[in-house]
Amino acid sequence: MKTPVKVLLCLLGLGLLTAVGAALASRENTSQKTVFAMDSAVTVRLTGKADPKEFTDEILKLDKILDCHNEDSEISRLNRERSGVFSETAADILSKAKKLCLEYPSCDITAGELIRLWGINTDSPRRPEQEEIASALENRDINGLEINGRQISLSSGSIDLGCCAKGYACDVIKQMLLESDVSNAVVTFGSSSLLFGEKPNGELFTVDIRDPFNKADTIGYLALGECFLSTSGGYERYAEIDGERLSHIFDLDTGCPSETDLVSVTVVGYSGILTDMASTAVYIDGSQGLKDHFSSCGKDIIGIVAVDDNKNVYLTDGLKDSFYLNNEKYRLAKP
Repeated sequence: MKTPVKVLLCLLGLGLLTAVGAALASRENTSQKTVFAMDSAVTVRLTGKADPKEFTDEILKLDKILDCHNEDSEISRLNRERSGVFSETAADILSKAKKLCLEYPSCDITAGELIRLWGINTDSPRRPEQEEIASALENRDINGLEINGRQISLSSGSIDLGCCAKGYACDVIKQMLLESDVSNAVVTFGSSSLLFGEKPNGELFTVDIRDPFNKADTIGYLALGECFLSTSGGYERYAEIDGERLSHIFDLDTGCPSETDLVSVTVVGYSGILTDMASTAVYIDGSQGLKDHFSSCGKDIIGIVAVDDNKNVYLTDGLKDSFYLNNEKYRLAKP
């Protein structure tokens, strides 16, 4: 295996951390910029002649298009007006997200009404009445979203792209990087990240997997080449209602915050929007769904690392040579 080197990857959201290695710190033409977008601190760090502001500006632009909580965004306009002509960006992400929702039925971008009912990520979360939950579940319908070029219509539900917007943004930034004078880059949205290019001498990016029960510690680390990765878990974003800690990720069977026995899921692959949605689906489906998810990893998913509440770590074959367990409180297990 090639020697890994740690690089800056400020994934403060859902379970991924790295440190800055001396090798990278000494390199010339390395620059970094951080902005707040998509409800996260977003950092672009690159080696090359490009200005990271070029990429953070694009991220801010995407945020204005895709944020369903911004009344001026295109997604909010679709939710209000139900049909119309929208940007190519909006049409592109909605088309890709719909396809993935059909592949991963635990996710549904038309469940925005349900998410707003609970308000988990707001200053005033509440437990809705069962009638409200039932109504929101009945109204969602991914097949009610139709995209024909830039003409988009929504007959049911309300769009919320929280399960895929960050991953999609990583895809967009990668295309920009391919057309730039950048040899390598790390772009992180907290729960979704892009590792781009190749380090000198073929060194690998190293990504720590955070311990969900102790934020100051890690479970182990992944040594990876160019890829996307996303982590889902309930330990970073949650709300306490009536003394109960509730996750921001929802079970669409019950209409309530997910009560999965998994505490962290990281998916590594070649598509940002795919790893983003897949990590959410695997988390919701729990350890009982791991065999199916592990066996269905396609050419665009390199592998999955899942951790349950008994500190078992489940690993697909595709990551066995890339994952290093370094916490004696955890143990490798088979699903």
